[in-house]
Amino acid sequence: MSLIERMAVLRAYKQALRKELKCRLTALSAAEKQRQSRLLSYKLFKHPKYISSQRIAVFLSMDDEVCTEEIIKDLFKRGKSCFIPRYRTCSSHMDMLKLNSLQDLETLALTSWNIRQPAEDCNSREEALSSGKNVHMCG
Repeated sequence: MSLIERMAVLRAYKQALRKELKCRLTALSAAEKQRQSRLLSYKLFKHPKYISSQRIAVFLSMDDEVCTEEIIKDLFKRGKSCFIPRYRTCSSHMDMLKLNSLQDLETLALTSWNIRQPAEDCNSREEALSSGKNVHMCG
């Protein structure tokens, strides 16, 4: 099997896995999703890499994803730098931009996916990779 054929098979498996996971997540109650999100968050809070990291990037969750709200709250409580995604319209490009506080999050505009993110023309926020410092990703 050629590399191109193997990549096509891998893509098909990934699509099937995503579809299966989406079905399973849809079947969960809101209370169960919240319970599992809290469990995952508490496990993360105890992880040595999380504890030692000062700069962490995290996605802002949609309703059918792991809720990251507790993670974001914990980052600010511990005085860590939090970076969130900003997707460019009509592009696959994504920047991870610094979120300054929980209040800052509330001021961001909602996208068509109902997710808050910095405006496309915002150039005043630190980009996670621009400083050359390590950033750990959650999610």
